[in-house]
Amino acid sequence: ETMWQSRATCRVVLPLRQGKGNGCCHLPRRSVVIPSSLSVPCFRTLHTNCSDPLQQPQHIRNTEPQHTKLDQTHDNNATPSAEFVASAYRYCTTLVRKADYQQYLCGKHFMPTKESRNAAMALRAFNLETARARDVTTNVNAALMRLMWWREVVDHAFQRKPTRQHPVAAALSHTIQTHKLTRSWFIRILEKREQDIRKGPPRTLQELEMYAEHTASSLLYLSLESLGIRSVEADHAASHVGKALGIVTLLRGTPHHMTQSQTYLPLQLLAQHGISQEKLYRGDPGPKFTDVIYEVASLAYGHLEHARELRKTLPSQAYRALLPAQIAEN
Repeated sequence: ETMWQSRATCRVVLPLRQGKGNGCCHLPRRSVVIPSSLSVPCFRTLHTNCSDPLQQPQHIRNTEPQHTKLDQTHDNNATPSAEFVASAYRYCTTLVRKADYQQYLCGKHFMPTKESRNAAMALRAFNLETARARDVTTNVNAALMRLMWWREVVDHAFQRKPTRQHPVAAALSHTIQTHKLTRSWFIRILEKREQDIRKGPPRTLQELEMYAEHTASSLLYLSLESLGIRSVEADHAASHVGKALGIVTLLRGTPHHMTQSQTYLPLQLLAQHGISQEKLYRGDPGPKFTDVIYEVASLAYGHLEHARELRKTLPSQAYRALLPAQIAEN
């Protein structure tokens, strides 16, 4: 419960790797800090522990563990052995620890049982794999094909078909069947990522909010289910925490997005402050850029506040699944 009490106490919940001075905003005070230089070298040193590989610097995105031996030792037409499943979960743990350390801390050290820890790692590894579909190729069709492949993985898991020769797919399939997770949450994540690839940047704050709801919030709903929690109150809090976490994650990834000629900042909001996409991608958005960041961050902060108001209605175990709220808080 520490994370819900006050800003002063919640900062000691997780031993985060982030250092000071990384460009953060403390709301509601208007004190957004943006690096004075918008050069690529400055940006590529910021916030390397984002939960979405789309926001990872190249040296982080390329650190995923190899799984060649794992693939070679598993028959695609056979029921996965206990040894193979255990190896798949270890792969997921390594992947999440290297690419999303804060989520790794939440899932690995605060879940109550080995099964729930394994489920947390499998779900977060799935999130990483689907989030980077757009980042590993410049071809839109290739990115959509990767997401289609993951949709087939999910469908096979719910149909109890043989597991594909991929450790994350194997761990995800085992998690789905063990915890009886809901298929619709996975489909929401995949459909929103497909829409993101096709449509490009969000036009309004509402579209940004819905992106976070369909991705980050859906992942929290699955985390709650992996703990055996199916509660309207818990889902309500998870919706707000997920929106806050998703928006903050995209904000933290803005420096990397700019180097890739991408943005998740609402186009309408940028236009209101006289900032064109061309200026943004050149790294020279102008003095009004901090106002844009402040408005987006305020939206995330509002959702955190709503989540805190719901804390007394939550089942006690739900706090473990919603601990990523601390990531958004910082």
